Amino acid sequence: MKKLIFALILGFLAIQFETQAACTIKYKSNLRGDATTHSSIVSALPKYTPLVILEKNGDWFKVKGMKFEGWLFHSLLDENLECMSLKDTANAFCPTKNEQHKRAIEYNEGFKVLRKEIGCNLVLDRNRRQLWLNNTNVFPETASMKIRFN
Repeated sequence: MKKLIFALILGFLAIQFETQAACTIKYKSNLRGDATTHSSIVSALPKYTPLVILEKNGDWFKVKGMKFEGWLFHSLLDENLECMSLKDTANAFCPTKNEQHKRAIEYNEGFKVLRKEIGCNLVLDRNRRQLWLNNTNVFPETASMKIRFN
């Protein structure tokens, strides 16, 4: 009985502290220094930039990317999409998917995840091209990026 209660408590804590992630959905989303449209623009984020949500203030979300932090208005992001960036672009493409179109991958480029396989993700870039990318060194490092076996 004690083991069951301990497991339930650990499960509850894991749910409480799970990282919330989101993606930018507009072609260009202005990341701001504060939660107001009058605040200075920190960066212009392209479509499918993966983000970790740090806090919420009304209609604004404080978010963090690989190399930035700031505020985005709620209409610029979607918490239901899964997006990723590669931390290392040297081995970007999935080695088991030889028959695919390849192109240069930019550091910090965002991709919408369409399908996950062991070691690879089928992704969509901001120009609607599909690619198979290596998923061993991705941002964000959330539980949602792991493969679920049904």
